[in-house]
Amino acid sequence: MHTEYTADRIKKYLYKISLILSVSALICVCQPGGNCSKVYAADEETSNEEISDEMSDDDTYVTNIGVAYDPDSELEKRIEDSMSEESFRSEIKISDAEMEAAIESASNQVYEGKAYKTSYDDGNRMYHYYWSDVDGVYMSIPNGGMTPEAVSVVTDEASRLVALSKDGESILDEISDASQFVLREPGHYNFMVKVNEDGADYRFIGAFRILETGRPIKCDYIATPDGYSIESVIYENAEIRVDDKRYLVTDRDGAYQIVYRPVYATGGLPMMSVSFVRDTTPPMIEFKGDIKNGYFVSNVSYTVSDPSAELEIFYNGMPAYSSANVLAAAGSYFIRVTDDSGNMRVYSLAVARHGYIPWTAVALFLLIFILVGMIIILTSHKSMRIK
Repeated sequence: MHTEYTADRIKKYLYKISLILSVSALICVCQPGGNCSKVYAADEETSNEEISDEMSDDDTYVTNIGVAYDPDSELEKRIEDSMSEESFRSEIKISDAEMEAAIESASNQVYEGKAYKTSYDDGNRMYHYYWSDVDGVYMSIPNGGMTPEAVSVVTDEASRLVALSKDGESILDEISDASQFVLREPGHYNFMVKVNEDGADYRFIGAFRILETGRPIKCDYIATPDGYSIESVIYENAEIRVDDKRYLVTDRDGAYQIVYRPVYATGGLPMMSVSFVRDTTPPMIEFKGDIKNGYFVSNVSYTVSDPSAELEIFYNGMPAYSSANVLAAAGSYFIRVTDDSGNMRVYSLAVARHGYIPWTAVALFLLIFILVGMIIILTSHKSMRIK
């Protein structure tokens, strides 16, 4: 004969349930990094200026919103050493004698230039750079100029195009007829024309830039085209002073118009002008949210200063997308924003686990659970059985 109490089983069940509830509560409130204090979503928005004050004061480089990177001094020193002349020569294994011979050989291959003439064909609206009537090149804009329109290039009978590149990459193979062609895509173009006539061996090196209509450019220096000097510069509807008529140094973003006049009266070159907008300022992102110990502890809303800028979001290293301009999931974010001019700014930030916990409801539930348990224990003697 033995005695079995149903109450013992009930106590065991209550103990297991209590353990499960305790673990669940810990999971709800624990933050990354071992912080198990209570976390509430933000009731007030935090501006960019306030964010830096909330960051932790450690040795890590901190941007205005979060950790960017840890500088690797050893790696930086290796890169610097690899760029030195001694390291470079050691890598390619060139002796002093071989280096001197290479320099002498290069010096002996320099071509001596010969002054060319410049004229303008008003009927065809083409600039002509030439040594004689049959050796030269025609261009629809002056050499060294820039324009939003397509550019035509035509070589003379005794001239041959030997090099053509766009943004530093050769496109000579893409030209079906190297004697006359039209270029339309925006970019920086360079070309070389070789002249062979009566034993002559001349080179004409040309360059121009095609602008994309409506798209700002990044520029610090604007050279004056061949045969011209700067007449005036209008910046944001006001004329500004130019110290040197051969070039313009642009040190402020905004709208520019440069008016050029011919240097010489001969040649028939026309007055010309070019307009552009300079933009070297990367777009900004304004983040709003509550920060504690270097982490956002609420949903993070963001606004991009340039609506047309391209935004790339990486969440825990993987590409992500936010349709509502809100970062809600806990984790690490890397955000890159680029405008039409190619100006880029990057941000990195971390969002901790967050959310409102209904502590009043939890306390009420626990109280009811304890009362029900006590009632079961006190009344459990009725289910005692003797075998």
